[in-house]
Amino acid sequence: DASMITTEEQGREMALALGTTAKGLLLRGHGIVVIGESVREALANSFGIEDNAHKLFLASVMGTPKQLRADEMDRLLRITFTPLLFDHFWNYQKRLDRMEERKGD
Repeated sequence: DASMITTEEQGREMALALGTTAKGLLLRGHGIVVIGESVREALANSFGIEDNAHKLFLASVMGTPKQLRADEMDRLLRITFTPLLFDHFWNYQKRLDRMEERKGD
């Protein structure tokens, strides 16, 4: 269903699709939904999902992308998605917001 998630049943289906390890979903006709232990983590996850979706698209244009093995993915997530990265994206977004506010002045 390409509509927004508006019912408990749709919410349950989304939670089931997320499972216990996913940090986000790409919903057909809607965009992404992200989760995190904190707002900062959710923000970092949104940047990561958008960036990786773009890279996957580009890779698929060039051929069949090679999927990472589970152990490779676990390692990358462990060393990449840290509180330091969450703070980096949080501060980046704050700078973007300030720049946008200055445009309005």
